[in-house]
Amino acid sequence: MSPAAPHRPISFITRVRVGNYKSIAHCGAALGRFTVLLGRNSAGEWNFLDVLRFVRDALLNGPAEAVATRGGWEEASRH
Repeated sequence: MSPAAPHRPISFITRVRVGNYKSIAHCGAALGRFTVLLGRNSAGEWNFLDVLRFVRDALLNGPAEAVATRGGWEEASRH
């Protein structure tokens, strides 16, 4: 039987601030271990989640790739 792996705390994002991203002019949210995202239809819930995916993609593949995946700055920025 192998020894147990050392316990490593799991990191997670606790605060998000978004500005000028797709349909979101500005938004801030505190996140916990379980966070529920609610809003009216087309209020920007998916765009808020895409901000988190954007950060992940930028860290893994670089900012240029994260922007290109979303159709460039013109598509990702709020018009």
